[in-house]
Amino acid sequence: FKEDMIYKIYGDLPSDFQAIDSATLGVAEGGGRSLAVAGETLFYLSRNGVAAYQGGIPSPIGQDMGQQRFAAGVAGSDGRKYYISLQDTQGRWRLYVYDTENGLWHIEDDTQAVGFARCDGVLYFLTAEGELLSTSATAGEGVTAEGPVEWMAEFGDITEENSNKKGLSRLQMRIDLEKDACVEVYIQYDSNGLWQRFGQPLRTQ
Repeated sequence: FKEDMIYKIYGDLPSDFQAIDSATLGVAEGGGRSLAVAGETLFYLSRNGVAAYQGGIPSPIGQDMGQQRFAAGVAGSDGRKYYISLQDTQGRWRLYVYDTENGLWHIEDDTQAVGFARCDGVLYFLTAEGELLSTSATAGEGVTAEGPVEWMAEFGDITEENSNKKGLSRLQMRIDLEKDACVEVYIQYDSNGLWQRFGQPLRTQ
């Protein structure tokens, strides 16, 4: 891989080897450790964001990240999910996860990973602070499971296909909560930047 080129080597013997080049999205500078296979697809950081490659033409899959640009990335895979620690152009690191089965991106936290390794089916990674962490809750003996975490999901505009019709009388959501979890719903009207709590917090027993 080069930044704007992919080379494929064909042939069974050295005397038959042929190098065929293809001008397309390659691995970006700073993304040399971002290559990992998940769901039978090779993922890596290109100049246009994260790309998926299955032997043909790479496809960008980072559209959900917006116009954000990245300067470096380190990645690993547990076989189903692609984990990549990305540094943006302002120097901030974040750990992103791509679920290949559902086609969804998630932001884990601000962890800077310096390397990933998979052992006995469990994916581990080393942070810039020297911590060895695992992406699995069943990593083995002596492993401390992560406690409850706070997370959020932000949905797009609800306009009912008419920008002049934004009245909201009822909101239906299907949520599967663990014991002792709590959910609060906030709504922003007319993109004014102010979030208002909708109803009362939902708590499980």
